[in-house]
Amino acid sequence: MTSLSKLFLRFNKLESLPEEIGCLKSLEVLSVRNNTLVTLPKQINQATSLKILDVSSNSLSKFGPASVGNLKLLKNLDLKLNRLTSLPTLGWKNLSNLRKLDLSQNRFVLFPVAIADIPNLDTLDMEGIEP
Repeated sequence: MTSLSKLFLRFNKLESLPEEIGCLKSLEVLSVRNNTLVTLPKQINQATSLKILDVSSNSLSKFGPASVGNLKLLKNLDLKLNRLTSLPTLGWKNLSNLRKLDLSQNRFVLFPVAIADIPNLDTLDMEGIEP
């Protein structure tokens, strides 16, 4: 599966992803929406061809650029409908190709000002934030 470019694992009740996800060097699209993921494996940072990452509708309570900081080609990051209450303050500058970030339907208490560091972000969705 070294040439796999798109992986859709939606609606599978997955609680975790294998560490080997980082071995998929040609992976450009990963959609794991509508599962029960609580965290992402740190090895996802090694899937450096990723352009679209959809982890919406899961149970993530923590997420930060340490998870995706090496994903220099990432353009679209969808984190809607999780349990995020805050975001780390450092590392967002590394996501220089990120254009769209969806944080809607999470539980932020304060606006995550750290995302202002994303240099080329042109679409931010934070609809329906409920603490």
